[in-house]
Amino acid sequence: MILTTNGSLNSFSAGIFKSLRLLLIPALILTLIQCGGPAFPHLQPRSGQSWLLLGGDPGRSHFSPVALSTPLKLAWHHKITAAVGRTLLYQDGLLFVPTFNGKIDVLVLRDGQRRSKFKLSRSTVGGIALEGSRAVVLRRNSHPAVQAVDLISGNELWKSRGEVVFSEPLIVGGDLYIAYYGGSLVCHDLESGVVRYKIDLPTRLESSPSFASGLVILGGDDGVVRAYRDEKKEWEFKTDGAIKAAPACRDGRVYLGTADERFYCLDASNGKPVWSFAADGKIMNEAAIDGQRVCFGTTRGTLFCLDAESGKELWRSSAKSVISTAPLITRNAVFFGSLDKHIYAVDVQSGKHLWSFETEGRILTHPIAVDNSLVIASQPENVYCFTGAD
Repeated sequence: MILTTNGSLNSFSAGIFKSLRLLLIPALILTLIQCGGPAFPHLQPRSGQSWLLLGGDPGRSHFSPVALSTPLKLAWHHKITAAVGRTLLYQDGLLFVPTFNGKIDVLVLRDGQRRSKFKLSRSTVGGIALEGSRAVVLRRNSHPAVQAVDLISGNELWKSRGEVVFSEPLIVGGDLYIAYYGGSLVCHDLESGVVRYKIDLPTRLESSPSFASGLVILGGDDGVVRAYRDEKKEWEFKTDGAIKAAPACRDGRVYLGTADERFYCLDASNGKPVWSFAADGKIMNEAAIDGQRVCFGTTRGTLFCLDAESGKELWRSSAKSVISTAPLITRNAVFFGSLDKHIYAVDVQSGKHLWSFETEGRILTHPIAVDNSLVIASQPENVYCFTGAD
């Protein structure tokens, strides 16, 4: 479930061109690659939030600084053409929705109208990340496995053959990192797609790579967490269960859960354990971290909130079935989805139930909160947007 200048005068001109390009991206997306219907001429570039990759940042923190008052109100509900992937992205008023039929639907956050649709191939869009006017798309089981697309023209920038991939791409500066299921971590040049290096690992990889303290960090099905600086392995740590999700990294710490029903906090600089916590079920999705607390869900439907520094349990909440998404921490609430078809909101301080909403299907897509809106998706083809009660 996974969806790309010399001399002082030239440098100055290049800077001006880059600034203008970034300002024009939203308007050009709406006018040049739309699939029917008028563009919104009044839609202007925003200085608001972006959500450009899994977790919202290279550390995969799943934290958004918005505050949404409950009960939330349904702003719109949009039916798309196929099941939605695991990751929703957002930039300049536009939602990017990867689907299982090889398309990326682009919706306007304000009203849910579809402004464009990229048709990439017949295969599943497995992972996606945005960088400026470029989208990097991973496809689960087809060639090319990696494709960079220009969002302004819709043209392919480059493509690369690869193996089966279940993870999400990681972009850090000019580098693109991809963890392939067969057991390799590959670093591409983001601009050209050229492979800078490849690291072969003795395990299958479903965990997406994360970034912390100058290191690329990922877990394997063999239960080992590994950290690399370029091609050099800096450290590794062995757990007792398979690691299926990306580590959440913040403030020099690495947080992750495993199939051995334990949750771990590691020192990002050396991989040494800081603390661990015994949960009540397998932990198959990413955690969320806001600097003070870390939250994660289990296959038994329990949402745990721990003190990020000590690992002490602060509170717990529950769903009626498996918690099937990463939690999303905001300023006042924690949101999470379940196989019971509900999206839940609980108080970030106490875990008290604040609100829930029953969708039309199981929720497997991670929720995001941007520009005072909560966006979720549920099976088979549903995208929902909610706003605060005020």
